[in-house]
Amino acid sequence: LIARSVRMLRNAGIELTDRRIVKAQKLIAAAAALDGRAVPTERDLWPILLAVPTREGQTVAREALGELLARSESRTLVAAAEEASLGPLARGRRLVRAGGELLASAPGDAEGLPAWRLRLEGVLREIDAGFAPESAPEEVRDVRDRLAASLGAL
Repeated sequence: LIARSVRMLRNAGIELTDRRIVKAQKLIAAAAALDGRAVPTERDLWPILLAVPTREGQTVAREALGELLARSESRTLVAAAEEASLGPLARGRRLVRAGGELLASAPGDAEGLPAWRLRLEGVLREIDAGFAPESAPEEVRDVRDRLAASLGAL
C-alpha cells in the first residue's frame, strides 16, 4: 500500500525523499498500533499526507490518493484521520460519537431543551449532507434514525 501510494504521489508530481517515506511508514504503523492492529491496512494510510512538506503538496496528495484515503479511519485519532483524509468513515465515526453523546445527554428540563435541540439538528444536518441514505455506514444510519426519532418526539 505504501509503495503504491508513493508511486501515485510521484505520478502527481510529489517527490518524497527516502527519509520522508520511512517516516511515513512509521506514522502509518503507529496509526495501526493505536487502533489495536499489528499490521496496517488502508484505514491507516492517512498519515502519509503528513510526510508531504507543504500545504499545497498535501492538497495535491489528497486528490491523488483520494480513493485510498476515503477508507481512512482511526478510533483514537478521529479528528486527525478525518482532517488528513476527509474520508467518510472517519467523519461517520465522529458523527456517531457526537450523536450518541447527544442522545445520552437529553435534558431533563425544558430550560436546556432549545440548545440540545439545536445541537441535535446540527448533527442530523451534517449526517444528511455527508451521506446518501443508501450508502451511509450502518452505524451512521442507526444513530441518524435515533436522532430523528428524538427530534420527532419533541
